[in-house]
Amino acid sequence: MAATVVLVHGAFHGSGYWAPTLKGLADLGINALAPDLPGRGADTRPQPDLLGDIAALTEVLDGVPGPIVLVGHSYGGAVVTGAGVHPNVEHVVVLAGYLLEEGETVNTAGVVGEVEGIDHTGRPNLRDALSIEDGVATILPEPARQIFHSDFDDEQYAEILTMLSPQRLDSFNQHPGRYAQYEKKTTFLVCNQDMVIHPHIQRIMARRTTRAAAWDCGHFPMITEADKTVRFLAKIAEQV
Repeated sequence: MAATVVLVHGAFHGSGYWAPTLKGLADLGINALAPDLPGRGADTRPQPDLLGDIAALTEVLDGVPGPIVLVGHSYGGAVVTGAGVHPNVEHVVVLAGYLLEEGETVNTAGVVGEVEGIDHTGRPNLRDALSIEDGVATILPEPARQIFHSDFDDEQYAEILTMLSPQRLDSFNQHPGRYAQYEKKTTFLVCNQDMVIHPHIQRIMARRTTRAAAWDCGHFPMITEADKTVRFLAKIAEQV
């Protein structure tokens, strides 16, 4: 029997963008869920920092019988880095996200000596897509389309705008404290056209995993490569 798949969303969004993945996995008979982290999506609790997000996800995992394939996208990768040590988790998957090592934060991910020379020519500035007030950031929809949603069609873009949420920025400067890749099988998906997390930094993090893949898509493969994402995760869940 396939493992249960738990899907963790990234910053600035709720879990709604996992809807095609949830449906696709259900159609294949695979149990899956996509919780909102506190303060995002439909969850009205105060938004915590990274460690609070890890604690909230751990509570979710406590209620899901193993084996679990735990999937983190973008900032959600940092969350599953910490929560993925849960005993019910058998495999951790990071999609265009942050699989952090000791001493790293979201803002410092990657090896400094390797990333200093990265070519940013033609890449937009993420801060141009954010409105920041009192340490909390929200997405500015039109600039964000060139970064977060760079390969969306008009329908996909209109739908994702209904899923935006604020994000505490201090979470990006925290260490997860525990590191799933030191204890569990891990898989990383590099998105080669990603305008949020530089693909070179993704490739650095992908080297920390059991296995890795790379697709020519932007930051949201579960939207722009929906069927392919379902098959990718289903294969992992069926092999656990």
